Amino acid sequence: WKSRGVRGPISICPPSPRDFQVFPNIDKLEGRISGEQILCGRGLVNVYRAVAKADARQAPFTTPAEITAAALAKSDPVAEEALELFVTCLGRTAGDLALVFMGRGGVFLTGGIAQKIVPALKEGNFRAAFEDKAPHSALMREMPVYVIT
Repeated sequence: WKSRGVRGPISICPPSPRDFQVFPNIDKLEGRISGEQILCGRGLVNVYRAVAKADARQAPFTTPAEITAAALAKSDPVAEEALELFVTCLGRTAGDLALVFMGRGGVFLTGGIAQKIVPALKEGNFRAAFEDKAPHSALMREMPVYVIT
């Protein structure tokens, strides 16, 4: 088997100025920030705490469910930004992997979180981050993304 994808454009670092403010506050396990520190339930909590710390705000929620509920209800600005950053990072990573493995048939998001944040995936930066793979953006626009519920 030989991968037909493109391996060079995988994102290594936080690309936006806001990411550079928030990422230093994400708890590092094993000495570095990896997908496991961001793209899971525990990761959403890490991102939430990092956003709060970057802005010297309170972070009263302690579970992914609480953060997600507050973000989707638009009742807590820190939770909203944390979920948006989570969705953006998920879009970046899913797009990178789709490009690496040339997932023309689509990308399938599974797991407990994806099905609970469908509104944020539809309304947020997920798709823009997924497609932001210059010079391959046109190819990325053709790749569908599905959430398994």
